[in-house]
Amino acid sequence: MGKFSLFTLTVTSVSITAGFILLYYKMYDVKRKKNKWRQVGKLTEIVIYPLKAGTGIFIDEAYCIDRGLVEKCNKKFIFGDRYFIAYDEQTGMRISCKNAPFITKICIVPMNDTSVELSAPAFQKFHLELPDISKNKVNCMIYPDIPSETIDCGDEVAIWLSNVLFKKNKGVRLGFFVRDKIKIREDSAGMLKDYKRLYPNIKKQDLGAYSFFASYLLINQSSLDDLNTQLPCDEEKVTSLNFRSNLTITGLKAYEEDNLKLVKIGEKVILKHIKPCTRCLVTTLNPKTAQFSRSSEPLKTLKRYRLLEDIEKNKAENWSPVFGQYFGLYEGGCIKIGDPIYALDY
Repeated sequence: MGKFSLFTLTVTSVSITAGFILLYYKMYDVKRKKNKWRQVGKLTEIVIYPLKAGTGIFIDEAYCIDRGLVEKCNKKFIFGDRYFIAYDEQTGMRISCKNAPFITKICIVPMNDTSVELSAPAFQKFHLELPDISKNKVNCMIYPDIPSETIDCGDEVAIWLSNVLFKKNKGVRLGFFVRDKIKIREDSAGMLKDYKRLYPNIKKQDLGAYSFFASYLLINQSSLDDLNTQLPCDEEKVTSLNFRSNLTITGLKAYEEDNLKLVKIGEKVILKHIKPCTRCLVTTLNPKTAQFSRSSEPLKTLKRYRLLEDIEKNKAENWSPVFGQYFGLYEGGCIKIGDPIYALDY
């Protein structure tokens, strides 16, 4: 090869490399390219579910970390979304709304830096001193085939939970998540491995404490309003609690949240899209009464018009309709009710 050809090849290689670098910064340096952000609405609800499948708590402000929403006020321990999990003593499998609907009436609130209080209608409240994080580490199961570490909270609260849920003195245990002490769930085995093939944005670092697929679940108020107009006239209107979401936003048209890839809340927090949230029987559970809808609403109505377009994904999701979107953390920080919501335009 002559000198001229070699020089031409070198210049071409440098140009291609520079082109890729430029493309990278154009697409991914979202913090620097602030002029690309477009305000699309505002944040109207922040909800944490301290107990997975338990009662949702509306809060005015929160801190966003990789493991989901946490309350700002806590110092010695972090009290956050899905940080507690009830699980079967024998199998380790999580207790869900499907097999124990009354779990949605169990509320956990912080009392001080070392304890929480559990409550449920018609039951005496239970004061729980948080367990020693150096002991009692066990495995539970969020998915049937992937163990999840947790800190077991002891026998006394296990008896209380078993009585509340099944009128028994044993059978249910309570686990507690501790940031940096609990091993991150793997995303390369079992059900998550299958889902990653269809949704490559699923990453183990974005799975949250004991969430299903990601740390944050966002819904659009306009979509909720539209769904309520399509329900049968004699059906009770549904709320965000039917969908157990963390964040509700306004300003977008109905179902425009499907197109969000990167979302900024306020001036700092940035969330990245993971996958659509497909819906199951839990949406038909009335959050006020803990009873399932006999008419299977709103799930029945959603199935009419909110199925995924991709056939393979529909099969994997058991032909379940979409309502809301899962997000992971890109940039953490504080958020509060009323914060502007921005979308990134590419």
